[in-house]
Amino acid sequence: MKKDFSTNTTEVFAKTIFHYVPELLKYIDEIREPRKRYDYSMRYLIMSEMLMFLSEGKSQRFTEIAYNDNKYLENIGKIIKEDIRKIPDAEISMLELKLVANNMAISIMNEMIKNEDKKKENETEEEIKNKSIKELKQDCELNASKRMLSRFRKTYPRLLVKIIADSLYPSIGLIELCEKEKIEYIFVLKDKKIPKLLSEFLILVSMPEGNREIMETKEKILLTLWKNDIDYKGKKVNVIRKITKNNKWNRFRACILKRYKSNKSNIYNNTNNALNIANNRTFRYMWRF
Repeated sequence: MKKDFSTNTTEVFAKTIFHYVPELLKYIDEIREPRKRYDYSMRYLIMSEMLMFLSEGKSQRFTEIAYNDNKYLENIGKIIKEDIRKIPDAEISMLELKLVANNMAISIMNEMIKNEDKKKENETEEEIKNKSIKELKQDCELNASKRMLSRFRKTYPRLLVKIIADSLYPSIGLIELCEKEKIEYIFVLKDKKIPKLLSEFLILVSMPEGNREIMETKEKILLTLWKNDIDYKGKKVNVIRKITKNNKWNRFRACILKRYKSNKSNIYNNTNNALNIANNRTFRYMWRF
């Protein structure tokens, strides 16, 4: 949905809907309200979601912002024949696990980030105070992720999944937890995240017998490097790095840490989708599988 749509979008929407379903509001009123406490009426929730869907909005919040200049809430109020009072946004920190398939992200589980999550094992209060806001946020997400993974496996004990997570997550603790819960994983690995591991990886792939594959097209040159069974704190891990050059010589580097092994027959199919998802800003703060 674009923000430069027609100013009479909600008017056209209302005329179209009520032309085909003139008693729509009556039908909505017959829906039982399951919530004990609610701030928005069922009329508003259903009609606004319909408008969001028909105008291809990405989310309810996005839709409200997009329609803000055209008095979105005021126009929706006229459609549903109610006065709508905007409820102030409340911020709750949550870690979310999403199922990603066919360009859709479906939320299946979340974990509330607790105040005590900002503390690592054996950290003192003084060490916590000296952390930056970014460090506190990262520690909170990591601790919450460990709880959520354990809860996820208890809820879905037989489900075969592959966790794809951004560069915050590769760590020995999370790798051990994934292996304990029998969960496949792909973690984006930035250069500064585990420098010793990456340094050893680059040395190994630069040797004559190192794993390298070059694919060249008219648009780009893709160099793929990979090495299996690198020792990382007693665990055998597999690393793959892709370097892409286009016709303008702009480079894009991505390195992922993965549980299953790479070879020439699977380096493209097994990692391209994961890299696309993990580097997509839409899913930047989400877990997905």
